Formats: sequence, structure tokens, C-alpha cells
Amino acid sequence: MQYILTGIAVYGGTALVLFLLGMHVWRREQRMQRAGGGELSFFSWEIVASILLLATIAGLRWMTGYDHEKYYNQYVSVLDTGEFMRISYEPFFRWVTYAFAAIKAHFTLYFGFWALLQFGLLFYGLRHDKHLLPWVALVLMLGPWFLFYMNTIRQYVIESLFVALVPLIARKRFWLYVACVVPAVLVHRFAWLLIPLYAFAFVPIKRIGRPWLALSLLGVALLLGIKPVWLTMFRPVVSWFASLGLGWWYEQDFVEVISGNFRQVSYGPSRIVCLATVVMIVALYPHVRRYFKHDKALPVFYAIMIVGECLHNLLVNTSFYFLRPVELLTICTLVMTAYTLSYLYQKRRYILLPLMLIVSCSNATIDLVKSVVTPSPTTVVAQYHFFFEDYKLPVDLP
Repeated sequence: MQYILTGIAVYGGTALVLFLLGMHVWRREQRMQRAGGGELSFFSWEIVASILLLATIAGLRWMTGYDHEKYYNQYVSVLDTGEFMRISYEPFFRWVTYAFAAIKAHFTLYFGFWALLQFGLLFYGLRHDKHLLPWVALVLMLGPWFLFYMNTIRQYVIESLFVALVPLIARKRFWLYVACVVPAVLVHRFAWLLIPLYAFAFVPIKRIGRPWLALSLLGVALLLGIKPVWLTMFRPVVSWFASLGLGWWYEQDFVEVISGNFRQVSYGPSRIVCLATVVMIVALYPHVRRYFKHDKALPVFYAIMIVGECLHNLLVNTSFYFLRPVELLTICTLVMTAYTLSYLYQKRRYILLPLMLIVSCSNATIDLVKSVVTPSPTTVVAQYHFFFEDYKLPVDLP
């Protein structure tokens, strides 16, 4: 019970403060625009305070997130020996790690820097849509997203960058888009996958915007994903994984899956609320689109979300490594959830708004309860612990 209460206090308290900061900056900008002014800067004190708070909470954590121990051990290795235990990290990640190790910085500052970069890019991407900030804050902390952010740290830098680049896709600014993507490869080679995602600039979004079509696609994906035997046609992709340098574990995992060794992800509470959130977004999208009709990025976020959620459900019974590239798309589900909540709030839909808040903001509590009731390598990492606590994981991570 202690861990549940601590997690709820940290996640809930942070979400509340971020929500209030987001509301304050949005309403302040509205007042300024009604008086004939422009929009507030990205460096408004509320936005800066929000990013710093998120970086602090992320930096102070201990053994929260699957990859925390891995990144911690790498940093300690560089501190002690001057070398990484793994040699395949990208240049920018290595430079940053060496820089922090050179000044003997505490690991909380090191993790805080990466969180600052992640959340700074996310908030920067939404700087022109400040009405989204309070809702992104709630879903980020109380949905599944904060834990995801602090698992695959380098990849979520790229995913946050992608959120910031979606407006460039909407405006068809290809060369500027590429100019932003190429340096990001120095953070994580997954950034190369952002190049083909520019194709969303040419997707017939109006057709995808029809709820019956989007829900049909999602339903087909759910059915095909129950036992993805169709993956056997992708055997040649194994060599492509190798060329990307993603590691022997990717190749081994791919061979396992295309040989028919599937896992079975159950329809537990976490998965159900995630699916329910997507269904509500899809059902309400025509109304959201009409309300934010001048927002060119909205339909692009929506199209990417639909494709991402379909791919996620197609591959959910394969392995974690198959789903990681798909997360480049499903990050847009976070943004679309914020759009939908903002619409419900501004239109005073006071029945649907609480319902969607309950659905989209329940993952953190569900994960905390599971981590205590059924502790396992996939559940205990949801517990939030401060670095100064005398705590060790009750189970060994894989």
C-alpha cells in the first residue's frame, strides 16, 4: 500500500501542478489576444516551470522504468572506467554521458537532462496550441506515457521531436523536416524512420477521418493480431534489422516470432482503457475537427495515431522489440487525447469529459495496483521511488 500511495502522490501531485500551470498559460494567452496582443512565447514562465518540474521528477526517480537500471549502470561504468559497457550507442548520447561523467555529476542530474530534452521537445511542439498543455499534462502523468518516456530514454527524445515536426508535415516543409531529422540520428538511429513518415503529408486524411472506417481498420487489426501468422512473409526484413545495427536481439527475436512463437497479451484493465481511449477519440473526431477547423496539424496527428494504433494491435502478440518502432506513431495518441479533452472542456461536455478523463487517466493507478498485487518484472517498474530510498527491486528484470 505504501508504494501505491507514494506513486499516486507523485504522479497525481505532479499532474495537478502541471495542469494548473497549463491552464494558467493558456488563459493568460487568451486574455492577451483579446486585448490585441499575440501569442505567448515558448519560454513563458509556466512552460519553463512545467518542463523543469517534469525533469526533476524524472531525474529523482530510482528503478522506475524498465531501462533505468541499464542506463544507470552505463553511466556508472563511464564514471568509474571512462568506458561504456556497450559500444553501439550513438555519438550524441556518448558525448553527453562523457560530459556529465567528466564533471562527476550525480546520476539524477544526468537523467534530469534527458528528461529536460524529452519534455522540452514535447512542449515545444505544442507551443502554438497551449490549450492542449493542461490535458497533455494530466494524460502524460496519469496515463501510460510517463513510464514509457522513462523506459526507452533515447527513443522518446526522437518521439518528442516527431511531435514537434508534425506541423512541418502538415505544411509540407520537406527540406526543413529532413534538416531536423538528420541530426537526431546522433541521439538514436531510430530517427531514420522519421524520413518515410513524411509520407503522411499525402495521406487522404478526410477518408480516414470517418469514424466507421477508422474503427473498422482497428477491428481488423485486433483480429489479425490475435495470432499474427502473416508475419512469415517478412523474413527478408531480418537482414534489414542487421543493417540498421539494432542488435542481435532484434534478429533473434524476429526469427522467434516468424517461426510462430507468439506471446499472448491479455485484455486486462490497462489494455482495455487504452483501447477505450482510442475509440472515444475516433468517435468524437468529426466534432473535434470541426471545432479546431483552422488547425492544420490536427488531421495529421489523427492519421498518424490511427495507423500507429492499428500497427500496435497487429503486432501486440509478437514482442516488445516489434512494438518499439510503432511507438514513433503512437506518441500521437497522447496528443489526440489532449485535443479531445480540450474540445470536451471548451464545449462544456460535462458528461463525456469526466468519462474520458477517467478512461485516459487510469493507467498509472492500474499499474501501481498491479505492481503490488501481482509483482513481476513487467509491473514493479511502475512504482516510483526516490533515489535516496533504500530500495531494491523485489524481482529481477530480464
